[in-house]
Amino acid sequence: MDKHILLVPSANKERKNVILVKNTWDQGDADYITKEFEINPEEFFGNDKLIYVLAYITTPYNGDEPKFGCHVDENEDIDDIIDILDEAGFIIRTYQTDYEPCPSVVKIEMTYYDEYGNKMNISFENVRKFWQNNSYDEIVEFINSSI
Repeated sequence: MDKHILLVPSANKERKNVILVKNTWDQGDADYITKEFEINPEEFFGNDKLIYVLAYITTPYNGDEPKFGCHVDENEDIDDIIDILDEAGFIIRTYQTDYEPCPSVVKIEMTYYDEYGNKMNISFENVRKFWQNNSYDEIVEFINSSI
């Protein structure tokens, strides 16, 4: 790093050692529901299966929409995908019922605040780059073998 550059992180005095999640799902017919919640960083960073599933459902097909998270409730490729997301609090239920999850992920934004309140966005790009040269079947096999 250049010795003349000083990096000054922006600190948040209210939020420390937490991940803020802004989770938006489509319940059908472009009816979006957004849920914001906090999760413990230790539970997230140590949970490879959740990280892989989140990377998977937010990954576009060949760089275009829709994502693999489109109609995630019908996904039969990833073992226990709904249970993994539900257990971590990512599933949003439709307004009609407390039992049916919204079918499609629109966007998941995650921000990590470290123990000093420094803010960092969480990106799944490195996971996607790791998968870049793999076929869909290879990605699914990789995720299922980690579950």
